[in-house]
Amino acid sequence: MRRILVISLAICSISSAWAVDNLQAALDKARINNKVSAMQMTIILPGQAPRTITSGRITTAADAPAITPDTLFQIGSETKSFTSALLLKLEMEGKLKLTDTLGQYFPQYKQWRQVTLSQMLHNNSGIPSYSEDKAFQHALKTKPDYIWTAPELIAIAEKRKEDFAPGHGWHYSNSNFVLAGMVAEKVTHQSLNDLYQHYFLAPSALHLSSTYYITDQYTPVFLKRMAHVYSEDNQDVTNGNMSWGRAAGAMVSNSSDLAKWAYALFHGKVFPEDVQKQFMNTVSTKTGLHDPNDKEGYGLGIGTRVDTKYGKWWGHEGETLGYHAIFIWYPAYDVTIAILTNGEAPELRDFAVSLPGVLGLKPKK
Repeated sequence: MRRILVISLAICSISSAWAVDNLQAALDKARINNKVSAMQMTIILPGQAPRTITSGRITTAADAPAITPDTLFQIGSETKSFTSALLLKLEMEGKLKLTDTLGQYFPQYKQWRQVTLSQMLHNNSGIPSYSEDKAFQHALKTKPDYIWTAPELIAIAEKRKEDFAPGHGWHYSNSNFVLAGMVAEKVTHQSLNDLYQHYFLAPSALHLSSTYYITDQYTPVFLKRMAHVYSEDNQDVTNGNMSWGRAAGAMVSNSSDLAKWAYALFHGKVFPEDVQKQFMNTVSTKTGLHDPNDKEGYGLGIGTRVDTKYGKWWGHEGETLGYHAIFIWYPAYDVTIAILTNGEAPELRDFAVSLPGVLGLKPKK
């Protein structure tokens, strides 16, 4: 019996080493293919501790130090999953209902007064996205140090035509989540940073020790931990603030924390079972209606798709002016993946979705 156990442990050890070698080679290749200088990836396999692989350097300088598992990246729209989770927590505590209308909290936005909080989190509200406004995009490039307030961002959206009647379409809109953050602050009389800290980031069972909500300039301490990004004329723009993202995209993290967050979201570590179902109840990204047969849906700050080879996966992507992030979870294999890059990384999703094959998992029949 002892000999069998020793042999089994040896096989597991060899298998783990093989997987790490494969993951490192795959990440190095993906970094080169995506033309970025840094990539960080964490994978959580069933019954195993998170495993983090890194590739590249913290800046483009040839003598720059290599990135580490502690290196930080902007995670952009991954922030939306935190914002949705926050509103669900507030609903659990009786502070609001997702069936409430925006008009109950901000009657000044008359054109959107019938939009529900649920529709905002599902992106089927019809509220246009301020970030698609050309004047805003120009201001973002010409005044990178400007600190945007949430009301200023929504004022831009107010000038744009509604995408469709509430609940009768689907369009990805950052305005939805900035408004959701404003509602959270109004009903609690607390800042978003304090709320994220209280529910998710302060010392807790989630152990998210490297995730931060930052809407102003990064301090020198943070900059030392950040993977750097550059403008088209090769200027270091790592310290460009994310005030323009607010509750839709201002968080900074590493792949370890992001993978742990994704794992917690999809394994009932954040919500009880009934709320978990509400969180994962999707609408079609074509019609905005609830359609369980649609192969591409959007829940509350998370999405789902069906890969032709490996089946259904859940997750979300985030992009800022210099970073790209993704987390995914494959239910069929119970594999959780988070990848962060400094750069556009146009092939990032394809790489992330293909990782079951790198891990030697058999395609779903």
